This record gives sequence, C-alpha cells and structure tokens, in this order.
Amino acid sequence: MEDDADQLDYLRLCLGADYLCSGYRDASAFIRSLAQSVPDVLLLDWNLPDISGIELLRQLRRQGHQILAMVITARNDETSLVSAFEAGANDFIGKPVRPGELKARVQALARRVVPPATSDHYRVGAYRVDLQARSLFINDEAVRLTNREFDLAVLLLQRIGELLHRDVLLRSVWGLDESIGTRTLDTHVSRLRKKLGLNGDFGFQLRSVYQLGYRLEKQS
Repeated sequence: MEDDADQLDYLRLCLGADYLCSGYRDASAFIRSLAQSVPDVLLLDWNLPDISGIELLRQLRRQGHQILAMVITARNDETSLVSAFEAGANDFIGKPVRPGELKARVQALARRVVPPATSDHYRVGAYRVDLQARSLFINDEAVRLTNREFDLAVLLLQRIGELLHRDVLLRSVWGLDESIGTRTLDTHVSRLRKKLGLNGDFGFQLRSVYQLGYRLEKQS
C-alpha cells in the first residue's frame, strides 16, 4: 500500500512477474478490498493520506487478520522499528528500497504462508494434524489435547514465525468470552509447550514475547 504512484510502480517493478500485485493509495480503499480478497503479504507504507500505516496495522491485528505485513518507510531509527513490530509487523525495510533485498524479504515472508488445506490432514515437520478428527500427532503418535489446546496448537502451527498478540489468541480460541483472562491463555500455552515438546525437541520453539504474546519459531 503506497500513496505515491511512482513508488507503487517501482515496487511492482522490483517484484517483477513473480507476484500478483494490487496497489492501494489509502487505508480505506484497502479495507474495502478485504471483502473480496485477502493478500498473502501486505507491503505497507508508514505514511498514508487517511491514517498512518501503523494505525491501520494495529486495526487489522485487533480484528484478528493474519496478513503477513512488511512496513516500508524512510524511518530507520530504533524507535520506529520497535513501534512497527509492536503494531504487528512481520518485517521492516527502509527507503530507498533496494530491489534485490525487497524481493528476498517478500520471498521469505511468502514461505510462511500456509496454503489453503486441500484435505483435513496436513503435516508441519514432526507434527501431523487431523482437523476432522480434531487430533494431533507427533511422529504419528497421538497427543492427548483438550479442545482449547487443539485449537491453540492449530493456530500456532498455521502461523509459524508470526508474533501472535494475546488478544488475537484469546479471541481466536475463546471467542468473545470476556471472562477469559490472560492467565488462562498462559496456562494453556504452558501445557501445550510441554505436551508438544515446543522447546526445540521437534524442531520448533514456542517463545513468549514480553507483554505482547507468543511466537512459534522453527529452529535452524
């Protein structure tokens, strides 16, 4: 999303024919477009005509949108970087944008996108998920999970590498039940970490991000 037409054309040129790109000049136009389609990766300029790109990103995260977002801006200071990630950015690149770097970063984000499930079964490393039976296996050995633990596990495995804010996790797993607090979430995360060996035993580590949420990371 970029309000400068020349910059928008430049970003399209940088990405070449490898990606289907749609351009929006302001936040309102982009929000309206979500009713028809949701992009896999969002390139977001900091300064937009109606609201800031950072405020738009905060709104998207509060609404539970899973879009992978890269903030593009001339601001390269640490404070701006921290603000972008706290708002829910997955990556950050400064202007002037270098074509090779942009393409590499977009490719890295695109690899995180979980393709739409073509069946009720899929694998993520040692983990196998059966959505219809609501079952999860490690190396084909069944793990006993509660319904909430299963929902939480599926959400984390579908969004590897992404910082999932507490409110997004609570809303996605527990819905609009306002009686559910962060202690309940932390308890479920702790149990899930032990049951699934999310301390690196099977190639993934579930990390707590202080005061923000959780991120499931693939170990190199």
